[in-house]
Amino acid sequence: MEDEPGKIMFQRILLAMLISALTAAWPAAADWPMWRFDPGRTAAGTEELPSPEELSLAWERGYAPREMVWDDPLNHDLMPFDRVFEPVVHRGVMVIGFNDRDKVVGLSAETGSVKWTFHAGGPVRMAPAAWSGRVFFTSDDGMLYCLDIDNGKLLWKKRGGPDGRRILGNKRLVSAWPARGGVVVRDGTVYWAAGIWPFMGTYIYATNGETGETLWLNDGTGSTYILQPHNSPAFAGVAPQGNFAVSGDKLLVPGGRSVPAAYDISTGELLYYRLADNGKNGGAFVCANEHIFFNHNRERRVHVFSSDNGDLLDRDPGKYPVLNGNRVYYSGPTVKIADVSAPAEIIEEVNADADGDLIMSGSRLYAAGNKGITVLEPKAAGKTKIIGFIPVRGGVERLLAAEQSLFAVSIDGTIRAFNASAENPTLYREHPEPLTISPETLSLAEGILHSTGKESGWALVYGAGDGGLPAALHRRSSLDIIVIEGDREKASALRKKYDLAGIPAGKVAFISSSAADAGLPPYLASLSVIVDDTALDGLDSQRTIGLVHHSMRPFGGALWITESAPRSSRLFAAASLPDFEGLSLEPASGLNASYYLRSGAPQGSANWTQQY
Repeated sequence: MEDEPGKIMFQRILLAMLISALTAAWPAAADWPMWRFDPGRTAAGTEELPSPEELSLAWERGYAPREMVWDDPLNHDLMPFDRVFEPVVHRGVMVIGFNDRDKVVGLSAETGSVKWTFHAGGPVRMAPAAWSGRVFFTSDDGMLYCLDIDNGKLLWKKRGGPDGRRILGNKRLVSAWPARGGVVVRDGTVYWAAGIWPFMGTYIYATNGETGETLWLNDGTGSTYILQPHNSPAFAGVAPQGNFAVSGDKLLVPGGRSVPAAYDISTGELLYYRLADNGKNGGAFVCANEHIFFNHNRERRVHVFSSDNGDLLDRDPGKYPVLNGNRVYYSGPTVKIADVSAPAEIIEEVNADADGDLIMSGSRLYAAGNKGITVLEPKAAGKTKIIGFIPVRGGVERLLAAEQSLFAVSIDGTIRAFNASAENPTLYREHPEPLTISPETLSLAEGILHSTGKESGWALVYGAGDGGLPAALHRRSSLDIIVIEGDREKASALRKKYDLAGIPAGKVAFISSSAADAGLPPYLASLSVIVDDTALDGLDSQRTIGLVHHSMRPFGGALWITESAPRSSRLFAAASLPDFEGLSLEPASGLNASYYLRSGAPQGSANWTQQY
């Protein structure tokens, strides 16, 4: 018995030696679980990739280019968060979000094949984040979603704002509190935010990544009375837009076009938000180590700040950096290297094109440029060497490294994987599966459009029916169509069907809800169509008419009720139309049908005849 502890120790040593030998023989694959790798957004991964000469194209998948949320060039510069795909990789699955298809897709990191697809209720603009077999992402529908990364099944979701009210924003019908506080995860806690208009309230959360339980919520810093960049005080505080980052014990919340605010990561208390001090500087990009953070200035250039108090330390030392230990590597037309204690003092410069992106994986730097990827090997003492180049047609905007592969994302929507095990690369392209629409449904759509004269603007379709009429209206007009379908399974199936047909969610979107719970804004629809009664079930006649009337545009909004919605037809026929301002029954030209028209101005409105 005296020898037993010694035997156990010997067995443990042998096991450790065996594990070490196996690890040396087969390099362990690593993840890239968040945008720019980790909670600090340092872009410094841990995995040692094969040598540059071993890397060759394994697979390529082509998608449509991204359309950015904001129109004007200044916002394109300050808030470029949906300019390109921002994939993450966890447990062999690459996850990417789509702002035009309202979905996230899980791909096999090894083969590029689609493993699963999950549709959200709005555009997915921010990068997802993964942890412990789960992937988290926010959407313009105001929700935080948690999915099983292996199969894409919904584990839980959480609304960020106070209710389900919707508004028109950025050419889409979105939550009045869209969730554009991009997810960051540390130690199993998910940090995110909803609400981008401070006067409507902003909601910054710490959420348990396993259960979805709220650990803390700060909903009191949106309407703070503070000095603004134009040196006048106003009720306008933090407006979260961008991917959050962590610096030590502080959560950094980017404000879209301003410097980030710092919150206590344990309690959610606002520590500082030095908006007026920094004038009109700042943007959605932020990355950090334990003591300093870098924030977007202009054209991917950054300023350097103290995480302790938000003091400006250095101006414009370079473009988006990689942070690794005591080194800062700046991207740009050349790669610049500085010491983290003096990030403005460049100690080395290498002539390598990193204008697209710059990351580190293991001991090497990978620089994305207009013609491909340059591989560099920094030295603790001595010159950084260029050790390889991987040509990529069309150039590269974003890089990440995981699963013994280097992944490259181009501005045209192409995602490529390079590794040492590739033989014949697999090339994937989307092939739409057109929807079949019956001649009768097309004829009905043409009759509705011709009679009402509503061929552009927004259309609300109550009840999807068999799914054909929304598709026919889309095919025959330039309407932006919102379908309200109370049957969640039907709505989900149709959303997938329309997606496979290549119809963007910006042209036909689905709300899986009854009309009463859809949170529709007033005066939205140039054309309203009641296809069947299911979306309006459970409502009395006055409430039904009031709900539909509420969202019809004044000055000519039209409502068509199909023969497959007899209850709604009876309700409107029996209604006292004068109670609903401007609503009248109109004959449909050349058809044995009629429709309702909302004419005139909204009740209580007045003319606006001159400036002011």
